[in-house]
Amino acid sequence: MKQAKGKNKKNKMAKEKEKTPITKREWILVIAVIVLVIVLFIKSLFFDAYVPQTPDEQIVYDEFEQIVSQEHDSALYQSHFLSTRIIAVREENQIIKGRYRKYIFGVIPIGDEFYSSDKAE
Repeated sequence: MKQAKGKNKKNKMAKEKEKTPITKREWILVIAVIVLVIVLFIKSLFFDAYVPQTPDEQIVYDEFEQIVSQEHDSALYQSHFLSTRIIAVREENQIIKGRYRKYIFGVIPIGDEFYSSDKAE
């Protein structure tokens, strides 16, 4: 008889654990995570990219874009699983210096890289 009561007690506890509703605090955390992910997507899509302001900046930007695309020419980049976006670029004394960011699916940032043409040569 004692064993039967023990089994019933364990079964009852297991059923209670399965049916526990999500608490208010857990809902708040879930909502916070969803909001932060949406903010990350918006930031990645609209605010991260560098926009050249002058024709000279556009020329340097195009050169740097070619350098970055040549450096990251693997299957992951060609399938658009990974992508890069130029964050900053400038030219000083015929040396191109720039920063670009890698993304998963174009929205989740995974790292920044810096480039300088004087170090590349």
